[in-house]
Amino acid sequence: MIASKKTILLVFIHGFKGGSDTFATFPDDLEKALKEKEGTSDVEFRALVYPPYDTKGNFRLAVSKLRDWLQNTVIDIESQRGTSSPTINSTVKIVLLGHSMGGLVAADVIIELNDEFAPAMLFPNIIGLFALDSPMLGLAPSLWTNGADGLFQKGKSLYDNAASLSAIGSGLFASKVVENERKQKAIEPKSSTGTSFGWKSIAAISAAGAFAAGSALYSQKDKIGRGLSWITDHLEFIGTLRRTEELSERTVKVNSIENVKFSCYYTRLTSKSVIDGGPRTFIVLPKGELLKSRFHPQENARATDEVGSHTSMFVRDKNSGYDEMLRAIFEETSQWVNEAMAMVRMNPEQT
Repeated sequence: MIASKKTILLVFIHGFKGGSDTFATFPDDLEKALKEKEGTSDVEFRALVYPPYDTKGNFRLAVSKLRDWLQNTVIDIESQRGTSSPTINSTVKIVLLGHSMGGLVAADVIIELNDEFAPAMLFPNIIGLFALDSPMLGLAPSLWTNGADGLFQKGKSLYDNAASLSAIGSGLFASKVVENERKQKAIEPKSSTGTSFGWKSIAAISAAGAFAAGSALYSQKDKIGRGLSWITDHLEFIGTLRRTEELSERTVKVNSIENVKFSCYYTRLTSKSVIDGGPRTFIVLPKGELLKSRFHPQENARATDEVGSHTSMFVRDKNSGYDEMLRAIFEETSQWVNEAMAMVRMNPEQT
């Protein structure tokens, strides 16, 4: 027998060094739109922002914690509802929306569940993933070559501006030092090389920041030491972006799971790349036609660089494409939910 009420959880997961305010009003805006257009006596929508988590250390730990939180959240809802055998007859379905590295964490949760459960029987019952400017295939090479002067200013303080320095994962900096790297080694925008992450640039940025600060930094040597430790600790978390084969495998897997949808919305600037005249994006784009169809540009005419576009993705007055992005994600979510509900009606024994 089908339960009289289904709950669709819209779970938002922040990225590297993000927080509870990463998504601004976007969760509320999406929930409101879905409630007004798709909500019925049988289906309710709830937007939940996954609590801030440490984006440092072992990446797998973040995956495990998200999975546990999702499971506990669903069990709590089912217990309040009095659902019998919630792992078999769950009344809760989940759409994950991960920004930046949050998309990779969410993808790994889905892949783990798919490895352990029969098709269409995942618990928690995740029906789709939106990767929102998530570097599924790595970071775009243009990050290290476009707009370096302005971005360098954001990252020149080694410790006090550590949030800016940490931007490899969530996009808060690029360095002027990288211009010199570019003269020595050309970077080509291919998936296989696109994740050439500029790891040497980390040391270069640190050195540049120290040089900019001059002798005054000597009196701050303890603070600098703590800053370098902070960087090293957090680089372990985003180290997954160095493993290009793993990135490709993850993306192909999550796009291939039965009854779980996948869609990536990525930011794109209106100006062109200084390297090849191509689009300026925060992430590497796929080459294959199948994956290409899952990646959707979200153009922002107000952003001046890839980093700004990435971090202001959910800020309406800083993102000229906010309303269009909201509309597109609303429509896709509606489609996913309608398909999932149709499957329940056709197969009452499956949720």
